Amino acid sequence: MPRLSQQSTNTMYKLLCALALGLFAVSACSSSPQAANTKTAAAPAPASSVAPAVRNAITTAIAEMSPRAKVLQITPTPIAGLYQAIANGQVLYLTGDGRYVIQGDAFDIKTRTPLNALTMDRLRRDAIAKLEPAQMIRYAPANPKYTVTVFTDVDCPYCRAFHANIPEIN
Repeated sequence: MPRLSQQSTNTMYKLLCALALGLFAVSACSSSPQAANTKTAAAPAPASSVAPAVRNAITTAIAEMSPRAKVLQITPTPIAGLYQAIANGQVLYLTGDGRYVIQGDAFDIKTRTPLNALTMDRLRRDAIAKLEPAQMIRYAPANPKYTVTVFTDVDCPYCRAFHANIPEIN
């Protein structure tokens, strides 16, 4: 196997670190490695299987918590009596009566899959698909070998650390 020069090794190391940091910042709580093999294990049931009374209770509860929130979807989870709701790009879990809410993630121990992994992956893909290249801020060298798409948050310390290293990464 050919040996890489110290400079090439350092460059590859920096690129991999930047990529890892960027992916971490973008998907801080995204799907686990096992999720790719078990995507259907934690998939919610079709939205049509939510009773109108349950849909109304959950929508009302979310409106009470955040009056301007728009509920996009409510689906049952594999946990009896617990529903996944998407409101303003956030995933929430609520009981069918709307009394209890969990903001975070639940895990299927058997499949080692976070329940919101598929939902968040879909939301992220949809958000990227809606972007026009003209809307993107690009930091690129003259002849890029790779392209990394990063969503950043100006309040996120990981994003700031990533941006501080962009000239070196390029």
